Amino acid sequence: MNIGVIGDRHTVEAFRLIGVSRGCILRDPGDDAAVKALGGRFDELTKEGAVAVILITETARRLISERIDYYSKFKPLFPLIISIPDISGEDTEVDHLSRLIERAVGISLENVDQ
Repeated sequence: MNIGVIGDRHTVEAFRLIGVSRGCILRDPGDDAAVKALGGRFDELTKEGAVAVILITETARRLISERIDYYSKFKPLFPLIISIPDISGEDTEVDHLSRLIERAVGISLENVDQ
């Protein structure tokens, strides 16, 4: 399975150490050119068959949230886009994995009897 990662240098390099070869490093969140490049890389990763899963840090997701939301409306299941915490910590505004699973399969993991 092909996996892509988008985020800060530390996160992308950590995933490269475990074999994730497709990645995009967000250089400067305040630079418009860097954000535009990030959006272009996201588009490359979401092309048909490029990757099955995109891991994106919360900071990077906030910067291109409109693009991700637009994409999710038309292709909501593939590739799976998962927000992960970056080195600044977890943000409570983004979808957690359980919500993504609920959206994909229609079953809430919180309501499943054990």
